[in-house]
Amino acid sequence: MFSKLSNEVKAVFNKTVKELSAKNTLFVMTAFYPQRGGILQDVVKAGGQAVIAGGAPNQQLFTDIPQYSPGYDTTGISETPKEIYEIVKALPKELVSGRPVALFVEAPVGNLWSNNLRVKKRADIIASNEQNLRLFFEEKTNLQKILTEAGLEECFIPSEVVKAEQLDAEKISSLYAQYQGSNGKVVIQSCGAENFESGGGKGTSIVSSAEEFAQNIVQHKGDVKVARFIDGFCSNMSMFVGNTIADKEHGGVQKGHLTSEDNAFSEDTIYALLQRGKEIGISEDKTIVLTARASLKAIGDKNLTGSSSNGVGNSLGYEFPEEINAKVYEISQKLGTLMAQCGKVGLCGADLIIDSDNHIWINEVNDRQQGPTEQLSLDAENADLVGIHRLAFISNYADCSAPKTQKLLYQIQQSSENLYKKSLESDGSFYIKMMGKQQGTATAIIDLKPGVYAIDKQADGSWQWDFSQNHAQSQNIDLNQSRIYAGLTGVSLKKGQLVPAGAQILRIVGKAKNGSSPFNIQNNKVVLNKKWLPIVNKLYSDIFGKDYNHQQTLLMNKNNSAQR
Repeated sequence: MFSKLSNEVKAVFNKTVKELSAKNTLFVMTAFYPQRGGILQDVVKAGGQAVIAGGAPNQQLFTDIPQYSPGYDTTGISETPKEIYEIVKALPKELVSGRPVALFVEAPVGNLWSNNLRVKKRADIIASNEQNLRLFFEEKTNLQKILTEAGLEECFIPSEVVKAEQLDAEKISSLYAQYQGSNGKVVIQSCGAENFESGGGKGTSIVSSAEEFAQNIVQHKGDVKVARFIDGFCSNMSMFVGNTIADKEHGGVQKGHLTSEDNAFSEDTIYALLQRGKEIGISEDKTIVLTARASLKAIGDKNLTGSSSNGVGNSLGYEFPEEINAKVYEISQKLGTLMAQCGKVGLCGADLIIDSDNHIWINEVNDRQQGPTEQLSLDAENADLVGIHRLAFISNYADCSAPKTQKLLYQIQQSSENLYKKSLESDGSFYIKMMGKQQGTATAIIDLKPGVYAIDKQADGSWQWDFSQNHAQSQNIDLNQSRIYAGLTGVSLKKGQLVPAGAQILRIVGKAKNGSSPFNIQNNKVVLNKKWLPIVNKLYSDIFGKDYNHQQTLLMNKNNSAQR
């Protein structure tokens, strides 16, 4: 039933690439997380041309897609106008000057990318997925109003936004007493105009005592959100949101934008966005929300990162109880419809916390492509369903006024719930995100490319990675077998390459069920399966040397002693 719909989506995708290629269009991905640009590989396979601006020197994350670095690793740094300028500057002018360019930005924050390409490189931007609504939807001070307008008040975590500079000892003590959980934990998050972040847990701290709370909060500047710590495990919800109203001038469908008169840090700006959406015809019956299945999200696992707030992996095929799956769909439809009515077009989602009563709390809205989004899309397509990343591409770049495309958008709109339910029956992947977990910078001692590699169990129970052969595809992983196959993605390491602490090194990807899944829920927290620890640690030592994990253990022990 859905395979025909999936094939039609792919056909429109291929047609869009061919039409743009006939105009000599160059797809340019300018982003700080270029590992999330896998859709560009499909663009190249369909006959298109694509390049990436950003990443580390001499890096090429995707085969057949040239990559231009400004001379340093751009992954994970702040998206400031200066950094955007430096990354765009790295593109050869002769490559883009006077040429039609379709711009692909993984986490758009406005039109800084296209403006730089126009002014500095003389590019002719004919299509782009840029929007600046993220400035509003990801701002933590707006979250309560967003959830209230979406009818999701019960998902809001009790919290308060305060000015760090205005706090005295009495107010600090009062805040901690009000928001501490049964275990004494409180969440502190930077927010407001001075602290806009690009995701990944930056600016978030979890403290466990009144003393630690007082020491931490005074180190912040500007607005600070103090929230109750919810004792539960984390999940990630990804979705596509958009509308069916074609933008005949720019391609894709109609988009909404913040204007110069809008204050992204005022919760009441939601009403201006809704009004402008209404003015361009985005009524509720013209919106589309397609939800991917929720994932089981690991955060701050000490075996994969040095930060307690970094997301380090997702199990995309985790089988949640029926009531949770139903609630995830309800949340996505309410939140997604609200965002679509504001003119949001593309990929977005939310970070969820599920407590012991199976109540779902929304920690934050992510108005961007998230870590698991692309793999969720590929899993859906492997099950003959619609991938939300391909749907987002169509809604940004295709001729959506064409009758065939209009019909396709309508069919997806009508099939949304059934597509979601069907996705719950399909096999799901996982990814383990390996981060630089030491302080300072580590140096790679090997060359390593993306691919599928064999891992062999030794007689003593340890595991050995075999990088001598790149295999065609991975298989469902069973750790009881003596040989398993896992993919490495988002990696382009060269011997001697410097990897700073906190930077993503690569992802281990594959499929696994039951005891072979890389993540478990223990005491309401998602942690790395102990069976995977020797596999991960061996990869770390292969990349950085045998002492890397030992040095991390010494550092952790030192930090724990200092805290005591």
